[in-house]
Amino acid sequence: MGNAAGAIDFCMKKGYLSGEGVASVKDRLLRKMISTGKQSPETDTDYISGTKGIVCCGSGPATDLSTSSLKTSEVKKACEKVLEQGKSML
Repeated sequence: MGNAAGAIDFCMKKGYLSGEGVASVKDRLLRKMISTGKQSPETDTDYISGTKGIVCCGSGPATDLSTSSLKTSEVKKACEKVLEQGKSML
């Protein structure tokens, strides 16, 4: 949950995602994270990683969306996927 919220924040700041609906999903994820007793976003390592563009995929390897080897279209697609996943957590 924290990583998805952080990654959505990263994607918004970099211009891959935009709109009130996107910000709402991020905010709702953060509120849910806090209400379930998780760490605050400022200290949650998953959230912090997400804000740096590092997306954790369960037990799979992490993907760094900030790497220059990814095409813009690939990063945008990954951001949209994270947004979908974030919506499913709400």
